[in-house]
Parts: sequence; C-alpha cells; structure tokens
Amino acid sequence: MRTLLLATLQLMLVLPSTAAFAQPEKPAPVAEGSFGYAGFLDDAIIDHGVFAGGFRFYVLPRVSIGPEVAYMSGPGEHSDLFLMENVSVDLLPRATGGPRGLMPFVVAGGGISWYRDRIGPIAFSSSEGAFAARAGVRARVTSRVLAGADFRVGWEPHCRITGTIGVELGR
Repeated sequence: MRTLLLATLQLMLVLPSTAAFAQPEKPAPVAEGSFGYAGFLDDAIIDHGVFAGGFRFYVLPRVSIGPEVAYMSGPGEHSDLFLMENVSVDLLPRATGGPRGLMPFVVAGGGISWYRDRIGPIAFSSSEGAFAARAGVRARVTSRVLAGADFRVGWEPHCRITGTIGVELGR
C-alpha cells in the first residue's frame, strides 16, 4: 500500500510538468480593420460600402471575443452603423494552420444597428437589435500581421463580403 501511495504521489508531481499535459498558449489580442461590400435586401438589393474596425482577445486558445463597429455607406445619404459583440472560433489549432498557414474561422455576434436616410426633405433614422454570423479564412502575413476574408449574413437583412487586416498586439 505504501509503495502504491508513493508511486501515485510521484506521478502527480512528474506528469503535470510534461508536454503531454501542457495547454496551448493563448494568442495575443488582435486589432482588425475591414473593408468591403454589403447588399441589403429590399425590393432590390441596396449596395453599401463597408468600413469596420474591431478588437479580439482570446479567452481560450481558439476562442476570442471582442467588439466591432461597422459603418456602411449606401446611396445618397443612406447609412448604417453597427455596434456588435462577437465570438470568434478558429477551426484549426494555430500550430497546424492548415495548408499554407490558412486558418478557417466562424463568428457569431449581436448588438445594435442605427439606420439613417433622407427621402426628399425628410430625414429618417431608427435603431434596432442586430445579429450576424460569418465564416472566413485568415493567413499570417508576418509574425504579427494577419490578412483574411469572410462572408457574413445578418439582420437588418444583408449579406456582406469583407477583407480584413489584423495586427497582433503585445508580441
């Protein structure tokens, strides 16, 4: 019994320090800027240019959270502003990164949107809840810079295609 107890204590002291039990390190926080196209669904598609910025920090080695603000400029004085909180999941471990270092990801988020337009002499604005889901791929350009693209669908009903440049902070 004494031998079994000593062996168990030795295992408890030795095994946790081995690489087999090491947890992957969480990546550094990332600041991102995006640009692209959004098409809002109406009687006809309403084209918008998209400019967005966000920040993500990792809570787990492949899961990050953070805010995003997106401005979408449509025809005339039509514009939309989205403030979202997103959860991003990297689908592959960073060590593998897939072929050529490609890192596929999915994102879900929710928040609020503000809409503004002018129809003749009448200015109109409103706000409502917003949500979106997207999928995309990122690739490492340098040791701190990431580039990617994604496709998103969201409410207010729209589809969005954007390119993104991100910089890892604190490395």
